[in-house]
Amino acid sequence: MGISNEQALDLERQSDLLPDYLFDIADKIAIADYKSVGLMSRYVLKYFDDMAMHMQSVFETIKEGGSVHYIVGNSNFYGNVVPSDELYKSILARVGFKDEGSIIVRKRNCNKSLYEYWISARK
Repeated sequence: MGISNEQALDLERQSDLLPDYLFDIADKIAIADYKSVGLMSRYVLKYFDDMAMHMQSVFETIKEGGSVHYIVGNSNFYGNVVPSDELYKSILARVGFKDEGSIIVRKRNCNKSLYEYWISARK
């Protein structure tokens, strides 16, 4: 279930696990010269905040030595690259995982600078 535009504008951070450079990227998205950029900026922040909460929950329940794996693609909003692979690894480390890594799985067809990554880490 999604959130309404009004709800997205009033989002508050649920965690303190997001790297500062994500906010810089969101700010650049917000000032692009396109309709709904502020809303898109908020959606990007909300997505990673939700993922941080998810990763924290997984960390609390996974056994020592266990591993996590994600397939994720980076994105580009109005000329601003969102390096999802780097953000995932950063959040995983902040949560407490170790040996974070990423491998390019494939190049995405929609844009030459976009890729899908296999992200992994262990507890």
